[in-house]
Amino acid sequence: ISKGREFVGMPNVVGTTIAAAKTLLEELGLLVVVDTNQLSSNFGIAKVKRQLPEAQTQLRVGDSVTIVSR
Repeated sequence: ISKGREFVGMPNVVGTTIAAAKTLLEELGLLVVVDTNQLSSNFGIAKVKRQLPEAQTQLRVGDSVTIVSR
């Protein structure tokens, strides 16, 4: 019997690099949208400035989240 999709808490990724945030969020089973004007080659350097949803929000595995670096 399926209990439905699992829930995960959105971590605070503001201030981390885009690459680290994307990896962490994907490991939690979330789909990551990167809203940036940075080249993907800079994802290891550029920092996340905002995230949607906010930290501690309860999400379902498979939900989409957005990290912003502009």
